[in-house]
Amino acid sequence: MNTLNIARNISAKDFDLTGSVQAVILTERIRDEIVRLMICHGDIMVYYHCFKVVSQASQEHPELFYKYWHDITPLLGHKNSYHRDFALTILANLTAADNDHLFAELCRDYFVHIHDEKFMTARCCVQNAARVIKNTPALREEITTLLIGLGSRSGYSAKQQALLKYDVLVVLEGLFGHASPHEHIIGFVTAEVDSISPKTRNKAREIVRKYHL
Repeated sequence: MNTLNIARNISAKDFDLTGSVQAVILTERIRDEIVRLMICHGDIMVYYHCFKVVSQASQEHPELFYKYWHDITPLLGHKNSYHRDFALTILANLTAADNDHLFAELCRDYFVHIHDEKFMTARCCVQNAARVIKNTPALREEITTLLIGLGSRSGYSAKQQALLKYDVLVVLEGLFGHASPHEHIIGFVTAEVDSISPKTRNKAREIVRKYHL
């Protein structure tokens, strides 16, 4: 399959996601090309579909995509928010294969996106935090501190801030079973029991009841 065929096939609205995922897992040449198209191609139907393939494949086999780490990290600063989302998601997947501890050097640059100019990119950052924490336990305290401090300089509306805090609560909830939560985590959770967002408020109250906070 040549480059033109790959781009043409993957740009189709009903492209074969499952088949494409298997192809990049099994064939390095196709894997290289799909990653390249995701990073460099100008057609949204090409680069977004490539992302869907890489996202799923890298979650299943992060070790196959770890070699692209330095190709993907520049996307964190891309002018297109879709590409920033790509980096946030794929790098989170790759932390499972991060034997060189590259994420430790990238942590601050990664989590600056909880203040991204695009609200949905901020949500993408927070939602991927659970996977990053799971795979980089040494950074757990640093990451949770960044997450619970997100409201300190947020430019989002009150409703958006409240919804973003829901995502943080979901991440924090996953930590309660591993160790006794720090006071600042408990404080963040209990502060949201009266959130203006029903979704956030209900999640906070659920955690308080479940863990007797």
